[in-house]
Amino acid sequence: MNRRHTNGFTLAEMMVVLVIVGILAAIALPSYQSSVRKSRRSDARVALTETAQMLERCQTQFGRYDDPACPVTASFVSTQGYYTITASVEPGSYTLRADVRGVQASDSACAALTLNSLGVRAALDGSEAATGTCW
Repeated sequence: MNRRHTNGFTLAEMMVVLVIVGILAAIALPSYQSSVRKSRRSDARVALTETAQMLERCQTQFGRYDDPACPVTASFVSTQGYYTITASVEPGSYTLRADVRGVQASDSACAALTLNSLGVRAALDGSEAATGTCW
């Protein structure tokens, strides 16, 4: 009696596995990348909120937002480096803006987040149109 004993996989079995893995990767990878972009937006929210708190302390302490003793700089990079924060400060008001940078620049749905002295939050997409899904 002649027995054939095979070890391993056939080419057809390997191709089926590769096709399945490819399909799963094509579905999962974009979803994962979108989730990562959304989670990085917290870097901008934290930077804007902390800067607004510093400016509010200046207003309380000195009676104006733009006092020279206030520690807020006109432009800086957020803690994790995904956003550039710019502050437009006047005696009675301020506007803060976080613009995407680096690897986060692919987030065209929420390219900029803003916060002003009235507490109004806004978001802009890559074409500077308002969007409401970022905050």
